[in-house]
Amino acid sequence: MPVSDLMLHVPSEREFALRNDMVVIFGAYFQEQLVIARNTAKTGEMPTLAVFRFEKIGAELDSLPSFFLIGFGGGTLRDNVVHYPTVAAAVAAMLREEVAAVFAPRSQIEAALGKPAEKYRIETLLAPGLSKDRWNLGVAVSTQNRQLGYAIDDILASMAASGEIEALFARHGLSYQAPE
Repeated sequence: MPVSDLMLHVPSEREFALRNDMVVIFGAYFQEQLVIARNTAKTGEMPTLAVFRFEKIGAELDSLPSFFLIGFGGGTLRDNVVHYPTVAAAVAAMLREEVAAVFAPRSQIEAALGKPAEKYRIETLLAPGLSKDRWNLGVAVSTQNRQLGYAIDDILASMAASGEIEALFARHGLSYQAPE
């Protein structure tokens, strides 16, 4: 299997980075967050998770949102969680009104939804018991290629300072959140 020199959009949590001895993870440039995209006509203006005891909600199969939803409240939502192979497939199902909402990372929902119609809203979801609803994303390089890492780190710092990273997200219709 070929080895990559550089990987982008890598979770840059310290504990994760310390456990991985094959790559160096650094250069957090974005903070991802779990959000809900929802059809307000089906969920109401101020929904809670309880609405999904009656309405269907989509999630990517084998993802943190999926595991959270099927286990929430002792499994009270389980029968209304519909799994899809990708977030894009879940969003497409919401647009076809097969599900009332999708719970997934913001950037994936925004990329799949595009400019949403007025009846769709994207927002954070009060999710008691969710272990992690946001995380920083950065870069990884092989431990054998640290010089590339230093160069990439300098480039990312310059792009962040100049606003280029935020502008790149905006060009693709994505909300940008600086890392913590």
